[in-house]
Amino acid sequence: MHFKEVVDFTNDVRSRGSNLYDAVIEAGKQRLRPILMTTLSMVIGMLPIAIAAGASSECKAGLA
Repeated sequence: MHFKEVVDFTNDVRSRGSNLYDAVIEAGKQRLRPILMTTLSMVIGMLPIAIAAGASSECKAGLA
């Protein structure tokens, strides 16, 4: 969901009778979960590279 989609979703909620504050909060809740899931999966995926201590691990450490 891009910024335009968040704004569109907020406008849809407002058109159903909610006030601006409630519409923004609901749109934020809808967008927060995918952001957190993407960030968490990226961090978990890069952890093995970041904490590697084996041979030639120093050249891969810059990636993580």
